[in-house]
Amino acid sequence: MGTDIYMEWKGKTKEDAEKQMTGFSIDAGDVGYLRASIGMRSENAFLRMLFSVDKYWDKQEKIPYDFKSNFEILKELGFRYLICAYTGSDFQTTEQEHLEKQMSQNKLVMQILQKSNIYSEIKMDAVEDFRFAVMWLESVFKFF
Repeated sequence: MGTDIYMEWKGKTKEDAEKQMTGFSIDAGDVGYLRASIGMRSENAFLRMLFSVDKYWDKQEKIPYDFKSNFEILKELGFRYLICAYTGSDFQTTEQEHLEKQMSQNKLVMQILQKSNIYSEIKMDAVEDFRFAVMWLESVFKFF
C-alpha cells in the first residue's frame, strides 16, 4: 500500500526495468522509481500533488509527464516539505491547491526566516526525521 510510481521512457531496456524492482525502496528515484509507503502521510500527499491524481492516476493509458514544467512545482513542494519536516508539522496539501499558493507560502516563510531570529523557537521532532525527509526528497529530485 502507499504510492508507487514507475517511470517509462523510450528505449527503456529490460535491465532498466529490473533496476526499478527495488523491493519497494523509498530512495530509488535515480532508477525511475518513487515510493511512499502507507505510513508516509506527508510523502504520499507530496507525490499526489506532484503527479496530479486527476490527470495521471485516474486514467488507464500512459500519459506523458512534463518534467521540465513540473520541476518548478517540485521545487516549491520540496521547500514546503522540508519546512514541515524541520518544524515537525504535517505536510498537508490537496490536488486542488495551485502553485501560486505554494509559492506565496514559501516566500512568506523565507521572509520570516530572514527578518527574525526564530530558529531557537523551532522544535524539531528529531534530527532523524529531518534527515529522512532530506533523503526521500533527494530521491524525488533524482527521479527528475
